[in-house]
Amino acid sequence: MSKIVVDRKRFKKRVVFVAIALIFIILCIALGIKVASKYHNQTEIGENNIVRIEEKNEIVPKDTTINFVAIGDIMCHKTNFKAAYDAKTRTYDFSPVFANVAEYITKADIAIRKFRNNICRRGKGI
Repeated sequence: MSKIVVDRKRFKKRVVFVAIALIFIILCIALGIKVASKYHNQTEIGENNIVRIEEKNEIVPKDTTINFVAIGDIMCHKTNFKAAYDAKTRTYDFSPVFANVAEYITKADIAIRKFRNNICRRGKGI
């Protein structure tokens, strides 16, 4: 019998704890909604994409978007080197390799690529 009484006491404690936790969560949500609505009513977007808060008269810059592109495993084999070489100018032109993706790369604010190859022959320095 005493085991049943102990379990009831634990159950009552848990119920009280859950009730207090729920009340706390509801109060936090209500306070968050009130603060958010107050902030929303005090802001306006002005010239040059600047948000001005009327009450404190602070100037906060608008969110900035950055376009990011990542390209992986760019490889260059002997055949690619030979195809890109121009004997007249003694230079290499790899731009045809990127013709299909150049639009995406040039539109990005930040473009990163992973080059996965050796760029010198064994025993030769760069």
